[in-house]
Amino acid sequence: AVSFVADRFSTGWDAPPATQENMERFYAHLEQTLGDIGFLNPAAPRQLMPRLRRLYSRLRLDEMELNILRGILSETQKRIHPVDWTARRRAARRTGPQTAPEAAFETRPTKGLKTGSKTAPETGTPP
Repeated sequence: AVSFVADRFSTGWDAPPATQENMERFYAHLEQTLGDIGFLNPAAPRQLMPRLRRLYSRLRLDEMELNILRGILSETQKRIHPVDWTARRRAARRTGPQTAPEAAFETRPTKGLKTGSKTAPETGTPP
């Protein structure tokens, strides 16, 4: 198994194995996102996170694969908590872009697809 990993990386295929530090960041991001979508109940987590840690550690992710998973988690969080870009721009005009207050990051209620509708849900991207 070690020679496969070494061969894979030495031939320039993909990226180096994910560091433990980056895996810990991923686990924290995963736990937060699972809580945000209601899949993980922080008051009664049971064995979900230890089982997911075991599952992902068996995969031996590389940095690129880990970045893909983190990107999926980030996009999921954006859909759950879309940014109110109007409030953000207003706050930036008042205080400057570097010191915009937290109110600039207020979120709007998420609007999902209606049955039979071809309208996409709000993405939180600026108009």
